[in-house]
Amino acid sequence: MLAERLVPLLQRAGHEHIGRGVLDITLYRDDLSEIGPRPMVRPTRIDVDINARPLILVDDVLFTAALCALV
Repeated sequence: MLAERLVPLLQRAGHEHIGRGVLDITLYRDDLSEIGPRPMVRPTRIDVDINARPLILVDDVLFTAALCALV
């Protein structure tokens, strides 16, 4: 996962406390009508307090698309 690969880079840059989470955006997709009547919704897990903290969002779809372009 791209987010996991970013952690060591951020730590080397001096950031010590790095939390990660997963945000499921299935119900907010613009192509929800094409997914079908029963989309697979996964749980959102954010185990760290994100209030008043810097936040980086990593979209795994962009990462997957980049990998496919390289193959």
